[in-house]
Amino acid sequence: MDPNSRVLTNVQTGKTHCRMTIRTRDRLLAFKPGQFVTISNGTRTGKYTPISLSLSPGRERQSVLDLAIRRYTRPSETTLSDYLYHRSIQDILLVDGPFGQQYFEPGTTTLHVNDSTVCLHPGSDTIVLFSGGSGITPMYSLAEAMLSSGLEILLITADTHEETALLRTECTELATRYPERLHWHTHVSSVQTRLRSTDVVQYVTNARAVCACGPPGFLSFLQGSLPATTTLFLW
Repeated sequence: MDPNSRVLTNVQTGKTHCRMTIRTRDRLLAFKPGQFVTISNGTRTGKYTPISLSLSPGRERQSVLDLAIRRYTRPSETTLSDYLYHRSIQDILLVDGPFGQQYFEPGTTTLHVNDSTVCLHPGSDTIVLFSGGSGITPMYSLAEAMLSSGLEILLITADTHEETALLRTECTELATRYPERLHWHTHVSSVQTRLRSTDVVQYVTNARAVCACGPPGFLSFLQGSLPATTTLFLW
């Protein structure tokens, strides 16, 4: 068995994002949708939520992670996401996990967020998932698992520009697979469809659970827009 975690594929799907698969050194056990892994280049470490996780073909003691990575750059340094964006096949990375006390349990259709537990009921409950920018990765992971479990999902994605939006193709495919139970709404600031407080209030009406992931400003906006009676679970 290869004693390293290695890049299997890395497709640059735009100037600001890529899709990468990594074969891990060891099999990642008990992974649940919404959890994350850590990836390091030896000097920097970041948290990433896999789009999917599977056994490595012919290597059942190892796993394959499918990741969507948003590339962020800084003038004075190479960020971890920029480093990952430029990786080649067979490059070595340090991967560990899974981690996180925030996840969905498909077998019991239960949402766990730290010390809170919400039992969800297929056929009657609607779950609202808000994402801002690269926050789509854990929300997509939750949406796919919840839809597979028979739940109804309202997915709200907010981005600055359409060309930098992450997982657009994947969300479109998910909406095609579940046309009756996935209701997807996009908001893009550059084309004047920014998410407004009135939109937030409308979206969460009759929601059984509301989850969100995104930059601090986006999460603060949601918290200030939601009715006082609505509990927001943050990723």
